[in-house]
Amino acid sequence: MRKLFPWRASACLCAVAAAALAGCGGVPTQPGSAQPAYPGGARGSTRIPPPAPPLLYVSDQSTGNIYVWNWNTLGAVPGDEITGLFTKPYGQCVDSQGDVYISDYATGNTLEFARGATTPRNTYAYPGAGSGAAIGCSVDSRGDLAVSYYSTSGNANAPQGELAVWPGGGGTSYQYTSTSCYNMWPPGFDHSGNLIVQGTTSSGTPEICELPAGGTSLSTLTLSGGTINSPGSVMWDGQYIALTDQKAHPFKTGIYRTTLSGTSLTVVGAETILRDTCILVHHNSMLAQPFIVGTTNTPGTSSIGTKIVGGDLTCTTGKVALWHYTGGLAPYNSATPAPLLPYGQSVSFH
Repeated sequence: MRKLFPWRASACLCAVAAAALAGCGGVPTQPGSAQPAYPGGARGSTRIPPPAPPLLYVSDQSTGNIYVWNWNTLGAVPGDEITGLFTKPYGQCVDSQGDVYISDYATGNTLEFARGATTPRNTYAYPGAGSGAAIGCSVDSRGDLAVSYYSTSGNANAPQGELAVWPGGGGTSYQYTSTSCYNMWPPGFDHSGNLIVQGTTSSGTPEICELPAGGTSLSTLTLSGGTINSPGSVMWDGQYIALTDQKAHPFKTGIYRTTLSGTSLTVVGAETILRDTCILVHHNSMLAQPFIVGTTNTPGTSSIGTKIVGGDLTCTTGKVALWHYTGGLAPYNSATPAPLLPYGQSVSFH
């Protein structure tokens, strides 16, 4: 295993070519101007525009585009589509201000966008020698950005995957590897700043790894009360650490809610099974990075999510579906027209 370094230490060890993060501020709502008084001295009024709706972002690997919908109506937002910047966009994440981060599996870059913007605010390139297949990301409440690379090439550890963390979203990163999580899937911070990632060994055995808050290396976690058959993304749902199993029963995606104590994750309640209608006989589904949606942006929230949005890769014509979180079963709605290969998604609140 390579030598590992504390990513919250004061020393700057691994400078990257990406520009330092300019800030994570969202786009402020502009207050309306005061209206003139009514005739006869009637009291004037001040009109405040309604809050901007949450936005749903979806990565499409078939075109390299990012499609944007109004989350409340599932209607496309004209002018907000992001084009020409990605080759194989994959996992997504949001920060507490609503900035959206999108990882590109082909280039290894993770781009940050202010909510509603179509040009990136910042670019986080693979920080090691050679290249890395960026598969997903997570941002905690302090602005620390984590990006997982499914595999790498052109370096001493290739093709082993890596986990990189940019404290505060700045220009210095720290890299971590583990033989347990030889290949990695999209990571997730919990509310305490612990970073969890699912992966497989070099022989394909599913494992779960953790970079504890303030830690210096990845450790292997055990899972009690459930079994992961095909690892997927990790996400904080507002109360629990949610683990995706892409092939839960055995051709449907499932989500386990878990609690962390020491080096053990324990499943809470029943697994949420996501059924779909593209393959009617078995109601199969396959979601690489389902996104759990609450009422605020993900990092540090204590309000548990109520909905799941995800691209179902079993649908040959493309489908972005919505399920009730913990209820699972059949989707209750979908966004149309859906991209052909919707690998990642996120929802950004103002």
